Amino acid sequence: MSPWIVLTSSSTMIAGVAGVGLLCVLLIVWRLFSKPKIVAISSEEELGTQVFSMDAVPSKLDVVVIGSGLGGLSAAACLARVGKRVLVLDRDAASGGCAQSFVNRGFQFDSGFQYVPGSLADPSAPIGRLFNALLGWGVEWVPPRSDCYDKVVFQDDEEEFAFKEALSTLQRDLETKFPSESASIQSIFELSREVGAAFAGLCVWKMLPRWVRDHFDSIARLFLSPVCDVGLSTTYDMLRQFTEDERLTGVLTSQWFEYGLPPKESSFFVAFFSLLSVCKGAFYPQKGIGSIPKALVSQIERAGGKVLQRAHVQHILVDNLKKTVVGLRLTTVQGEVVHIRCNCIVSGIGALPTYETLLDEESRRALGVGDAIAMLHQDVGPSKVVITMFVGLRGSHSELDLPGHNTRVHCSHNYKEKILVELEGSEGGLMERRSIGRGGSPGESKDGEHTWSFVDANGLVEGNCSHSSSDGESTGACLEEGLLPVDCLTISFPSAKDLNYMARHGNRSTCCVLATVDGKWLEAWSAGESRGGTIDNLKTNLAAALLVKLFELYPLLRRKVEFVDVSVPWKVPWKVSDGDFFAVERGMSYGLASRPQRFLPRIQKFLGPTTAVKGLFLAGQDVLVTGMVGAFLGGVLAAIAVSKLCLLDLLWVVMGWSRRKQIPR
Repeated sequence: MSPWIVLTSSSTMIAGVAGVGLLCVLLIVWRLFSKPKIVAISSEEELGTQVFSMDAVPSKLDVVVIGSGLGGLSAAACLARVGKRVLVLDRDAASGGCAQSFVNRGFQFDSGFQYVPGSLADPSAPIGRLFNALLGWGVEWVPPRSDCYDKVVFQDDEEEFAFKEALSTLQRDLETKFPSESASIQSIFELSREVGAAFAGLCVWKMLPRWVRDHFDSIARLFLSPVCDVGLSTTYDMLRQFTEDERLTGVLTSQWFEYGLPPKESSFFVAFFSLLSVCKGAFYPQKGIGSIPKALVSQIERAGGKVLQRAHVQHILVDNLKKTVVGLRLTTVQGEVVHIRCNCIVSGIGALPTYETLLDEESRRALGVGDAIAMLHQDVGPSKVVITMFVGLRGSHSELDLPGHNTRVHCSHNYKEKILVELEGSEGGLMERRSIGRGGSPGESKDGEHTWSFVDANGLVEGNCSHSSSDGESTGACLEEGLLPVDCLTISFPSAKDLNYMARHGNRSTCCVLATVDGKWLEAWSAGESRGGTIDNLKTNLAAALLVKLFELYPLLRRKVEFVDVSVPWKVPWKVSDGDFFAVERGMSYGLASRPQRFLPRIQKFLGPTTAVKGLFLAGQDVLVTGMVGAFLGGVLAAIAVSKLCLLDLLWVVMGWSRRKQIPR
């Protein structure tokens, strides 16, 4: 070997070691001398619920974040840790998005996420350290009260399967249930290394400057090739390379509710990453899922920022000649139009709503993003819609024998059939409203006991109200027959997961029933106004039908219901009411769909935290992957794009040089 090559290699190694050492020294010095000033924060009751007013807006704003979901709040909390004053604006009544809790008629409900993946909750994991640090180490995690966190029910053969704490446990249980497929199961789980490496590479690539991602194809190939290897195949096609057992494939993909698409439509990358995120089990925050946004809001306010609700941002104001953000225009709850000047805005409401709603047509044309928007619609499209029914129950979880796990209900292992729920009643499936409604007095049963305020027990159909349908059955046919085609049902009891629930709310329990449906079905309903189909009538029908499904699985609850409400996440053309906690465009409950096309390099280049507008950044699920981990890290990437100081701060946390706590066992 040439002495010159040896000398060059040694010099490169020495320079690399010196660079790493210098970075560590700078990190330590910066961390020791960067102490952001701590200011007073709102009371526990006001955290995340303060209504927007100009008097509440902090002076000398550094960043404005639109959307107070997990992505937006995570970005704001990251920036707050490095001393940035951040204003978070949201149109909802409370912050948190899919991670908020709310109280109605004395019952506390969770609005979206039903548990927190162990990879986020466990401070011994790098991502868990990041998450707990952003929460100010202020959230206590409770392991599942049951021996599992998810139980899956397949109605075609009444088979059940329990998902337990660790990935190794899942592999062992699958090999026990499918002994002839043991080798296939081992091969499938060996893909965890490839999926983990692909996700890490995707995160690093999204942290690169936009001009690097746009113009250096060799760098794109380096980081995106592993993503394409596992991301451009559907979950079903990838698993069929290892096994032909439909039952095994069905069990492995039975948690697809977490990312919103069944195995024949979803990307294997997202599906398996979702499975890896619960490799350390699943946990529930003490005091409910809403304690997460409250903890994030408190960290934002400690740095002088503010989180304000009931602020409907109409447009982001852009200097089209300089392609630079100059501020935003919003409408207050009183109808007043307000302009806020700011040259740095983070949007956490999703890629399509940001480009199509917050940027006006002139700005879209000047920025030349029309083709990219059309590409997202054509190749990726919106996600499924999740309809949520909230049920208040009389009695404790022990009296009602409520489980501490979630129950996932599927029609069959191959997911070709859907659960058809009858919307019983008058023309077009519309049922007459038999109770006064939210604002009226509760309905009463025959024996005089209170039932609930939204649907009367006497209006329920006692017979079997569920059927099955193949994928080929058209939306129009289901609509004409008054049927709701449900892909998947998830039933959860938040009060049974919270150890202190009874101490706060008395002898009461809560249930959430989440139904995944195709947005085309709601489009058909919204177009059918001539049938008399108002949004309130639809909710009444949905409540009655979903209660029948709930009682099929939990018959003890039939005479214990006190309160029912339904949330339909649909903004166009209906006006979203106060009870609908997801004011999202056309029901995109998961943002962009997790189809394989989403991970094409040309689309990933467009879905980064940076945009074509200087000063405009994206946060949340659309930046990375669907799910709680994706939303959180999407916010972290947006914060790093705004300020590289966030990267130094988070490296400090990942290295374990911050306060740590262990999860109670």
